[in-house]
Amino acid sequence: KRLKAIAVRGSGNVIVADWGALFSEIQAVLQRVRESAKAQSYLRYGTAATIELANQGGSLPVNNFSRNQIPEGHRISGTYLAEKGFMSKGAACSACPIGCHKHSKVTEGKYMGHSGGPEYETLASLGACCGITDPEAVLKGNELCNEYGLDTISVGGVIGWLLESAERGVINPAEVECPELAWGNGDAMIQLIHWIAHRRGIGGLLAEGTRRAAEVIGGDSWKWAVQAHGLEQSRVDTRGAKAYALAFSLNPRGPDHLHAQPQAEFGRHPAARELVRRLLGSERYCDPSSIEGKPEIVQWHEDVFAVTDCLGLCSFATTTSYVIDVPCMLRLISAAFDVHFTEQELLKIGERTVVLERCFNLRENCSRKDILPWRMVNQPITEGPKKGQVNSEKEMSEMLRKYYECRGYESGTGRPTRLLLSSLGLLQDLPGLEETLV
Repeated sequence: KRLKAIAVRGSGNVIVADWGALFSEIQAVLQRVRESAKAQSYLRYGTAATIELANQGGSLPVNNFSRNQIPEGHRISGTYLAEKGFMSKGAACSACPIGCHKHSKVTEGKYMGHSGGPEYETLASLGACCGITDPEAVLKGNELCNEYGLDTISVGGVIGWLLESAERGVINPAEVECPELAWGNGDAMIQLIHWIAHRRGIGGLLAEGTRRAAEVIGGDSWKWAVQAHGLEQSRVDTRGAKAYALAFSLNPRGPDHLHAQPQAEFGRHPAARELVRRLLGSERYCDPSSIEGKPEIVQWHEDVFAVTDCLGLCSFATTTSYVIDVPCMLRLISAAFDVHFTEQELLKIGERTVVLERCFNLRENCSRKDILPWRMVNQPITEGPKKGQVNSEKEMSEMLRKYYECRGYESGTGRPTRLLLSSLGLLQDLPGLEETLV
């Protein structure tokens, strides 16, 4: 679309229907957020707090998702960064009580500098994915990506692919003028970030992304290119988290975590377990290794995530910690705008968003093929508590079949039916929509 930004400037006042009710609800929400264990963890360490949990649980993407645990993984965790003085202070979005964003610094040595974050995704991408546990190297890599405007997930993903390609002999390090291509080499990672930004040497190819790099290099390198639809996968190993696997496969952009965050499948706290009980009638569906109930869990999280975005709320308060639930959203809307939805009507707004995104992709001929990276579907986890787990084609097909049924899509194609489009008002608002879907 070549659209860079939309700037809006206003001069009027913000009109609130019932300031007293809105203020009361906001105070209640703030109190619940402060009491939430997840919010407290993010306040202290940011999303980096998740590294140790992922490493101990065997779901950390080590060495380009070829392994799932790494010795000394705690050295790139939020707790370690805070304890050793690397994590200097926090920052928050306006009026947010969580303040998940952090600032980090290295005060001496070759990696001296400072940067925002790092987030879990950065530590898992530039760190674990590249086999690096030196926190100073990872912090420097994060700083460079921020300065260059590079996405740390994609950068770590494409470097991890390159390192594995060198290890497998598909790429000769001497030929690409980078002879130190090895897991755990922080200096090589730093050098490659510069090369990617300036499109120097092999960096010119890496700058095209993992899918394009694998196409050019050839051989079997596409098998360890952990991407789908051209997007490097977020650092969630979906082989041990079936709801996440389904959510990633349905994401209209590709396998990232900003379309739905179905953390309820883990059942780690009471609100998540209560949600699963309400959706499916039993807590037994809080089992990330099972595909049972995952289509229903994903559908709810997709709809609520879309509503969260429409309201300008943060998913850390909705689909991650479940502090702001749908009834709370309804109270906030009612107090602010004197508009009264039922829970079903609000979720329908989210559903309408999700279905419209689906229609866009169908119009652009984005098919079910390669919905997850090849490694996730064909290579089981090799170590740790989740050893042997994989997102098999059989599992994915069964989850998609059930999901399509829940959504009201055609069973074979995943195409929204005319009845569904009509019920959401999309046929009325977008004449000719149905004819554009392939």
